Amino acid sequence: MAAAGIDDTPQRAAAFLAQIGQETDGFATLTEYSDGSAYDGRADLGNTQPGDGPKYKGRGALQLTGRHNYELASQALGVDFVNHPELVADPQYAFATAAWYWTTHNLNAVADNAHPRDPASIDPVSRIINGGSNGRDVRRDHFIQVCQVLKCP
Repeated sequence: MAAAGIDDTPQRAAAFLAQIGQETDGFATLTEYSDGSAYDGRADLGNTQPGDGPKYKGRGALQLTGRHNYELASQALGVDFVNHPELVADPQYAFATAAWYWTTHNLNAVADNAHPRDPASIDPVSRIINGGSNGRDVRRDHFIQVCQVLKCP
């Protein structure tokens, strides 16, 4: 987290942990529960080959999804996630890929605008992570809870 600047402010750390809390089902799993078939043929995820959906389903602390993201993470981190996608769910890489995704999507700047007094202020971070409003209320609750612990201003 330090190398990515995530722990530079309490808001950033709280936003990061709130997203991970939702994406991992309360820190219960590093692999998406569904089989990933819903992602098959999703060109927006770079899933161009038959079977890409299940192969590149959500894994890691932020549920890295899609061939394109696995390719980019492989290049950035120097690990062959394309041929070994299961490695993203290994704790050694689960948080490294999350920090990489966070950084490449400039989420520190987005998280800097989140404040616990306005739970909806975390929604822009959530939309970038999830692409929609899935788990919105849980993400908001996690953000408020983590902010209380970290004493966000």
